[in-house]
Amino acid sequence: MSFAKKYTLVDQIHYTGLFGNLKENVLVRETVTILAYFSFYISYSFFFQEPEYLHWLTQVLIPFALLHYIQRKNLISPSVRLSLAFFGLRKNNLHTGILFSAIIGLLLSIFPVLARGEINSLSQIFSSPSVIIILPVTFILLFVTVGFTEEFLFRGVLQTRLVRLVNSKWLGIGITSLLYAIYRVTHYSLTTAATGIPIWDPYLFVVFIEGVVFGLLLGFIYVKNDENLLSAVILHSTIQIFSTMVVLKDLWF
Repeated sequence: MSFAKKYTLVDQIHYTGLFGNLKENVLVRETVTILAYFSFYISYSFFFQEPEYLHWLTQVLIPFALLHYIQRKNLISPSVRLSLAFFGLRKNNLHTGILFSAIIGLLLSIFPVLARGEINSLSQIFSSPSVIIILPVTFILLFVTVGFTEEFLFRGVLQTRLVRLVNSKWLGIGITSLLYAIYRVTHYSLTTAATGIPIWDPYLFVVFIEGVVFGLLLGFIYVKNDENLLSAVILHSTIQIFSTMVVLKDLWF
């Protein structure tokens, strides 16, 4: 199947107009399957804090395999390229909103540094020649780990299908943001338990609210930029870049 210049995800999710309710049936099967998988994944995450490299298996490869299998069972010769398009990775759309997302992410990345009182450490990094190494290394690490894996699962997989299932962009974004907040709470619980802090401490509520707000922002950017997954990945990566640079400087440089 060739990709026209304006071949949108709405067109893709129709799969083909010749098969009546087939598109709705496939969408329901995909959504039910991925929500069931997400429920299992969250239950598993409450008890095991997996390393970042395993996120590529649990948040990218397994969801992709599950949904590609459903597509192959219900569609006529779906290609891997078409499957990737269903996740927001479309050849004609990869440039949309990239610069806008990067600028917004860099502006917002100042706030965590200010909140943690790390502005002096960040100033030292930017006044040092090592910034030409630390800055790109930090971005690449964030992009290939938390940036891509979380956005693939939450925006490319969950939000893409929920928006169409409930037939509402904002409701779909809202539900996905709640799921993302729950995911953040599981990680915070395990991290604090490992450091001796009570698992159910009051800060969990703050983590949950931050997850909802962050999820709404990422979901909005994803939709605004014609559902280009890379725009959400870049925003996710750049919004954490300055605070991560401070950590990497202390660890590696």
